Amino acid sequence: GQLVAPGTYTVTLSKYIDGVITDLSGPEKFAVNVLPGSTLPATDRPALVAWQRKTAELQRSVQAASSLLTDANNRTKHLKEAIMSVAKPNQEFVKDVLSLEEKLRGVQKKMNGDRVADQLNMDTPPSITSRLFSAIYDGYGTTSEPTATMKEQLQIAGEEFDVALAELKNTMAHELKSLEQKLEAAGAPYTPGRMPERKKE
Repeated sequence: GQLVAPGTYTVTLSKYIDGVITDLSGPEKFAVNVLPGSTLPATDRPALVAWQRKTAELQRSVQAASSLLTDANNRTKHLKEAIMSVAKPNQEFVKDVLSLEEKLRGVQKKMNGDRVADQLNMDTPPSITSRLFSAIYDGYGTTSEPTATMKEQLQIAGEEFDVALAELKNTMAHELKSLEQKLEAAGAPYTPGRMPERKKE
């Protein structure tokens, strides 16, 4: 995991009961020092900690986006099924859902790579997550400075993630939402994440 920078910290013991936090003791000061014996110790410890926090922040964002992508794929799958249950099937709905699936697949490839090509042992460019984890797992729990390769992997992962996240946001805010609204107006069966609109006689 991520190591804290050497320095003086404080700790407080508290209890949490029925939504109420009560301090029991503290704050007490304690010192954190670097253990001797490191082969290649970092010359700038604060910079190392800042870099580790930067990787942790990108990891947090990537994990959140991955969860949203999973949710979008699930909603799209249910929309595809609901289209078949509409009283008057509309070719436009089919076109829309296929386009939506294609855009989500594009984001999926950027985030996690081309799984089909990978299974066929075809050369594929590194995905965002593979670049990120390469930087994270080589850098976490170490007292050495990040290598140039680790910094490059994190930089590229961050730039590619910004593009993928923008595509995901746009797809969910427009294509996905638009198709959900069209199916709601057509009286399609309920699908996860879709806001119902009651038709009054």
